[in-house]
Amino acid sequence: MDNLVTDVDIGVSKAEHAGGDRSYVYLKLDVRVQKEVGSYAEPTEFLVHRSNGKAVIADWYASGKDSYDSIVRGDSQTIDNPDIWNDSEWIEKVALITD
Repeated sequence: MDNLVTDVDIGVSKAEHAGGDRSYVYLKLDVRVQKEVGSYAEPTEFLVHRSNGKAVIADWYASGKDSYDSIVRGDSQTIDNPDIWNDSEWIEKVALITD
């Protein structure tokens, strides 16, 4: 039997300027996925900036207990480095974990 998603509730628990020049916005969203039977939380954090008049996600982290991010990056990360994906040493470590 399929246990289909019936609703998704999203709330903003934190929104603040971030970065040395405060050009980023840090958002922490509390998400609850409702299913036909049961539900689960999927808290997610974002760093967003404006580029050419559009909102662009620089980084995000899903901190759910069994989320891919928690497994690869570790629990309780602080999402405050918009250039992390430009760090080739860090990317190599992440790639090794996922292989």
